[in-house]
Amino acid sequence: MKKVKALVIDPFKQSIYQKEIRQDNAYDIQQVIGDYFEVGYRFDNGDTLFVDENGLAKDPQKRFRLKGENTDSLLLMPLSGKALLVGHDEEGSSQDHLTEELDLAMLIDWMP
Repeated sequence: MKKVKALVIDPFKQSIYQKEIRQDNAYDIQQVIGDYFEVGYRFDNGDTLFVDENGLAKDPQKRFRLKGENTDSLLLMPLSGKALLVGHDEEGSSQDHLTEELDLAMLIDWMP
């Protein structure tokens, strides 16, 4: 099975790192984020940020938010737990992320 490059956002370690996952494999996403995940944000370049659906119910909580010039209210909402950024092609299949690690780091605001 084909593997794709994804970026993991880990608010517990306040770090971002690259990880390979199997293409279109929910189990691999669950191994990073947790049993239940949802789309937290879709970037204009086709990248999708998957977040922990139950992050706010877990203890301890570690949160982050995406910041930027975009006034989209989703960007202002804190996200809790690990997240995974993966690219998607025009047909919806996962592919390598297009957002660079440094660019993503510039968008992250770590929260207490």
